[in-house]
Amino acid sequence: MGALFALYERKVEQVLLVDWRPPASRAAVLEAAAEVGPWTRDKLSCLNQKIEQARSELNPGTSVVSVHACGHRTDSCIEIGIEVGGAVAVMPCCRSHRTSSAPNALKIALGHDLAIDVDRTYRMEQANYKVRWSTVPEAITPMNRVLIGRPSPEAGSEPAP
Repeated sequence: MGALFALYERKVEQVLLVDWRPPASRAAVLEAAAEVGPWTRDKLSCLNQKIEQARSELNPGTSVVSVHACGHRTDSCIEIGIEVGGAVAVMPCCRSHRTSSAPNALKIALGHDLAIDVDRTYRMEQANYKVRWSTVPEAITPMNRVLIGRPSPEAGSEPAP
């Protein structure tokens, strides 16, 4: 997803791919993206470490993208994206139902997974992010919801607290 984000979001200047264990297909995916969009070569960089360790590596305005960052890792990606004031795109999976801060009423009415993503949306909006939801086809993955957040222009260049 990070390579696609770099390919299609022309205004985004940097996308950092962070994987504790990079997928075997990473090099082929990056090469395919560069073949279609040569500008992605300068936008994409990779770190082989945990997302929490990557925090200090990010420049202000760096976009944070995650695909199936299990449990709290999706929340870490959102928090880090907000800290650096960059765009955020996450495709959550394996939501941590017990530790979620989503209201119980929403969990009961909407189901845990949807309630957790609603809560994540509220957190991004409270940080002055404009948020939209999208999906990828279920044939790709049944955990297909994508949350996309961009800092609001009125938020200025500094990330919201």
